[in-house]
Amino acid sequence: MFRFACKTLLHIQIQCRSNALLDTNASFIRCLQTVARSDLSSESLERQSLTVSYLVSSCGLSLEKAISASKLMKIKTTERSNAVIDLLTCHGFTKSDITTLVYRFPRVITFDPVKIIKPKIEYFESLGFVGPELPKLVCSNVQILHCSLNKQIIPLFDLLRGYVKTKENLHCALKRFMSIRTGNQVTCNLVSCNLEKVFKPNIKTLITLGVSDEHIGKVIMLEPRLLYSPVDEFVKVADKIIRMGFEPSNMSFLMAVRSMTCLGKGKWEKKKDLLISFGWSEKEFGLAFRKQTMIMLCSEDKIRAMMDCLVNKLDLKPSDVANCPNLFLCSLEKKIMPRYSLIVGLKSRGLKLNNLPLIWILSIEKKRFESMFVTPFIKEAPDLILVYQCQVMEKQGLGKQHHSSLNI
Repeated sequence: MFRFACKTLLHIQIQCRSNALLDTNASFIRCLQTVARSDLSSESLERQSLTVSYLVSSCGLSLEKAISASKLMKIKTTERSNAVIDLLTCHGFTKSDITTLVYRFPRVITFDPVKIIKPKIEYFESLGFVGPELPKLVCSNVQILHCSLNKQIIPLFDLLRGYVKTKENLHCALKRFMSIRTGNQVTCNLVSCNLEKVFKPNIKTLITLGVSDEHIGKVIMLEPRLLYSPVDEFVKVADKIIRMGFEPSNMSFLMAVRSMTCLGKGKWEKKKDLLISFGWSEKEFGLAFRKQTMIMLCSEDKIRAMMDCLVNKLDLKPSDVANCPNLFLCSLEKKIMPRYSLIVGLKSRGLKLNNLPLIWILSIEKKRFESMFVTPFIKEAPDLILVYQCQVMEKQGLGKQHHSSLNI
């Protein structure tokens, strides 16, 4: 058996070399070891040989990826697979598109091209997904060709189109819910959700609470996974967000639901406790979250570093930080510390800064900050301005080669 495996893989190696598809001998040795360890019959090895050879020569997969994909499907004859590739090519799929599709969903080349694939492609084209947009749609949601056209795809697309309106928005929604993958293993997909038991009930919950169709459409385009949450959990989270003071008619309500849903109860409470440990009260936490729901999506390390810097090092009041939660979305290295260093330097020179609150200075947009604290002091403190500009540029990866262009 082992000799047969060696002979089979040697044949593949020679064939792949002739097509410039084998990069190194090392990859071949690893593949040989993989098959040698498998307890396969001669018939299975022969079928695997055909499958691997076809995936390499006709689909463009590397030898290693082809062997990996062959564990998920087997080609008995190449007639159907050839017909699938011909069909995809006729509808605008390039060789690269086909390679991507087959790698992500190998079973597609074993499907009946006339009964399973063609009707779906024609439906997508009827919606305006033509040219490069068709393979882009399919390759981003590979299992879409495996789902029932009448029972899953059409009902889902009709529902989505009712909220997102345009083809462009529909494509955006589908792209936002690209498959979650580990290697080429698909674990979750937009069309795999139970439309009747999950998606529709969650939308109904939002409508009942007073969320507008426009805002539901935005959620579908920006964060459609939110609507795939377990129905009971979704209702509980929505109710909790309302009790925190959010109005369902505002988009911030949906962003808050998103934050809490993404984290889950355990991580949510852990991050909340971390913020409170730096001096926030329950009321101040609620205020900060209502002003900026994204703060809870920051990592624990980011939250800890930001609060330690602002409260302990810059000596700002926790309540002031709670009033400016957008700071959590900024970078300590690229924004906050360069600004703080400049302000301290200017004050040490006795220059007038109008006694503005530090928290406000750190929060304002870059253009306004530089018009107030950089441009006016170019002549009086050129060295401080140079240090500030260098810090900002270096943190953004611009480096010293741009120093000569500084406006001083």
